[in-house]
Amino acid sequence: MLKDRFLSVFALAFAAGIAAPFALGTETKAVSFVCLLCLAAVTAGIYVWAHRRMQSLVKLWVYPLIFAIGMTLGAGWLWVRSIPYADSEAYVGKQDTVEGIVTESGSSSESSYLELKVERSKAALPKGTRIRLYAQTERAVHIGDSVGAVLRYSAASYDTQKSNRVALVANGSVTSVTEGTGVLAAVRNAFLRACDELYGVYGVTGTAQALTVRESSMLSGEVSDAYRNAGLSHLLSISGLHLNIIVTALRSLLALFGMRKRTRELSALLVIVFYCFLTGFAPPIVRSAMMLGAVVIGEITFSESDSLTMLFLALTVLLIANPFALLSLGLQLSFLSCLGILLLEPHIAEWQRNIKGRYDARFYRLRRIAASFVGSLAVTVSAVVFTFPVTMLNFGTFSYLAPLSNLAFVPLYSYALALLMLSVLVYPFLPVAASWIAYLPGQILRISERALIALNEYGIGTFATDSLWTLAPVLFSAAAVVCMLLFFRKGIWLYLANTGAFLISLTLCALLLPQISTELLIVSAEQGYIFASADGGGTFLDLGSESSAYSLHETNASVSVYIVTQTDETALERMYKALSRERIERVYLPISALDGAKNDISLFKALANEKKCDIIEYYYTVETSDMLFSARGGSVCTANGTVVMLYGAEPVLQAEDIVLMPAYVGNLQHVLTDSLYVPLGYEDVPSNQTVHLYDGVFVFSAGEVKTD
Repeated sequence: MLKDRFLSVFALAFAAGIAAPFALGTETKAVSFVCLLCLAAVTAGIYVWAHRRMQSLVKLWVYPLIFAIGMTLGAGWLWVRSIPYADSEAYVGKQDTVEGIVTESGSSSESSYLELKVERSKAALPKGTRIRLYAQTERAVHIGDSVGAVLRYSAASYDTQKSNRVALVANGSVTSVTEGTGVLAAVRNAFLRACDELYGVYGVTGTAQALTVRESSMLSGEVSDAYRNAGLSHLLSISGLHLNIIVTALRSLLALFGMRKRTRELSALLVIVFYCFLTGFAPPIVRSAMMLGAVVIGEITFSESDSLTMLFLALTVLLIANPFALLSLGLQLSFLSCLGILLLEPHIAEWQRNIKGRYDARFYRLRRIAASFVGSLAVTVSAVVFTFPVTMLNFGTFSYLAPLSNLAFVPLYSYALALLMLSVLVYPFLPVAASWIAYLPGQILRISERALIALNEYGIGTFATDSLWTLAPVLFSAAAVVCMLLFFRKGIWLYLANTGAFLISLTLCALLLPQISTELLIVSAEQGYIFASADGGGTFLDLGSESSAYSLHETNASVSVYIVTQTDETALERMYKALSRERIERVYLPISALDGAKNDISLFKALANEKKCDIIEYYYTVETSDMLFSARGGSVCTANGTVVMLYGAEPVLQAEDIVLMPAYVGNLQHVLTDSLYVPLGYEDVPSNQTVHLYDGVFVFSAGEVKTD
C-alpha cells in the first residue's frame, strides 16, 4: 500500500487538468495553462489544509507540487491529443466512399448510428480514423463487422463523441456488410447466435447479448427505458460487476476440478484479457480489467494489492491513452461508484463484524443475514451518493428505486449471468444441455423485464431533476463525497450525516415532485415539430421535414400522443420510428393523403397492436390535453396559453404568448400578447410606436423556442 497515495493525488490532478480546459472552453489555447496553474494553487491549498496526516514541511510542499505538475501535464496532454482532431476538420463537407470495421453500434436522438474504424478511404482519410455514421441498414450490423459506405463528413457534434475517439460525423448509406473475420469475431458471432437460439424463446435475446458481449443492436428502447427507470442500466453495460461474476464463477468451476490456486488465477487473468478483446476495449471495461487484474496478480505473487491506488492508476492509464475518455459518462459513473465503494469498504467490514458478533452468539445466522443486508445496502447507497451529481447534471431524471432495485436484482443477475455464460459456452458442443441450463436465466430475465416494464409504464421509479427541489440532495451528496475524499477515515461520521440528509431529501423529492404539474413547450422550426406537455406525457406534432429521423432534442419528456400532418413517405417513416421508441398511446393521421387517396396504415397496425397504441384518423382538428391543433386555421393552442401560428393568414387577436413560424403571412396589427416570438428575417415585426401590447419580441433562427 502507498501510504501517502502520491499516485492518487497525481491522477486526480491529471484528470482535473484535462477537465478544466473543457470547463473554460479553451482546450486548444495556451491561456488555459495560466488558469490551470491558478486553479492548481487554490485546490492544493485546500487539499493541504484538509489533509490531517501532514505534519512535516516537506509534505506541505510535495503535495501542492504534485498537484500543480499533474494539472499542467493533463492540460498539455489534452492539447497534444487535440491536434489530430483539428487536422480532421479539413474533411468536413467532403463526400467519401469508405470501408471500415464497426467498433460500436447504437441509437441516439438523431437516428441509429455506427462507429467505424476506417480501413480504406477514397478521400484519403488516414487509416484508423474513427467516424460516427448515421445511416439506416436493412440487416443487423454487429461490432467487428466490415462495412462499406457512401457518406458526407461533418464536424463532431459533441466533445463526448471523442471519448470513443470519434474524429468526424457523417451521414450516408451503408452499401455492404461483411461479417467479421478472425478468431475473436468468430467467437463473438458464435456468442450472438447462441444467445439468439437459447434466449429467443424467452423474448430476451437483446438482453442476453448485451450481458455477454456488449451488443445492443437487438435491445429495444422499451427495455432500455425500463432498466434506466429502475436504476439498473449498469446491468446492461458490461463493467466490473460482470467481470467479477465471470471470474468468480471461473474460479469456483476450476476449484471443483481440483486445480491449484495459482493455475486458477492465471486462467482468470487470461479470461480478463480475452474478454477485453471480445467487448471492444470500452473504457469502463478496461478500468475494471486493470483493477481486477491487479488483484489477480497479487494473488499469484502472494502480495497485497491496494485497490484504491490501482483505481487511480487505471484512470491515469485510460486518460493517457485518450484524455477525452474523461468525458465518457460510463467512465465517470463507473469510477465514482467504485471510488465510493472502496472508500467505505473498511467501515462496511467493521459494521458487518459488529453485527454478526462471535460464532457462538445468539441468533448468529439471523445476525449474519442482517450483516449481509446492511453491507449490500451500504455499498449501493455509497455508489448512488457518489454518482448522483453526475446523474443529476447529465440525465435530467433520477431513479429513487435504485438502492432497493440493486439490492434485489444484482444478486439475482449474478447467478443468471453465470448460468447464461455457461449455457452460451456449452451450446456449440451440447445444445440440448445448453437449453436446459438456459431455462433458469431465461425465466429470470423474462420475468424481471416484465416487472421493470410495468413499473416504467405506471410511472413508478424516477423523477425529473430539473426542479429546485433537487438542489438539496445534490448539495448533501457533494458534501458527503468531499468528506470521504478529504478526511478519509476521520470523515466517516460527516459522510454518514450527509448521506442521511441526502436520503431524506431524496425521499421528499420522490414523494413530492410527481405531484407538481410541469408545463413545457418546444417549437423547433429547423426539425419541424412542436412538442407540448402540460403534465406527464406530451403531444408531439410533426410539421413535416426532409429528414426521416425522429428527434426530440434536449428533453427527457415522454410522448403519449403523436400527430401526423403530412403522410408522405418520410413523415410515415418518422412516425414509425417514434412508435418504436416511445410509449405512445394514440397516433393521429389525416383522413386522406396529399393526393386525396386514403392512407394505407396496414404497415403500422402490427406495431401499433404490439405497443397497445390506437391509430385515429382526423379531418381538420385534433384536441388533446396538451394542445388544440387546427389544420384548417394553421394554428396550435397549448394548455399553457401559447399560440403557435403555423401558416396561412388568419390572425390570433389575443394570447399570452405567440410564436410565428416562417410560413405564417398574417397581419399583426391588432395582436395583443405578452411575448412575441418571430423567426429570423421576419419583416413585419411590430415596433413600440404601434398599438401592440407586449413585453418583448424574441427572435429565433434555426434553433428551438422553449417556454416552461
